Amino acid sequence: MTGVKSRGSEIETKLVTRVEVEDQVRETMDNAHEDKSGLLVPAKSIILTSSTKHGKRLKQAFDMLYPEYRGWLASLVTLQDPSSGELMHVYKECSFPRILILV
Repeated sequence: MTGVKSRGSEIETKLVTRVEVEDQVRETMDNAHEDKSGLLVPAKSIILTSSTKHGKRLKQAFDMLYPEYRGWLASLVTLQDPSSGELMHVYKECSFPRILILV
């Protein structure tokens, strides 16, 4: 049965991918500094992803690992979205989001 994936290997692949994405998010936050309120604030950053799936996983990881930001830490922007220009303007002009995930 060559070429057939077992159910176990599919789950392992998904798990490794989730862990790798969470590691990317933690690495980004490792370089953050504390603001006056004690909140970790990373430098403004743009992350380019190779797929929508990867971008969504990054956004979910930022939201899950850092709930104190209430979803404002990272923003996912797909260039096919009609509101992408407005979202990029908000990123440029406002303090949050700090991370722009571009697909």
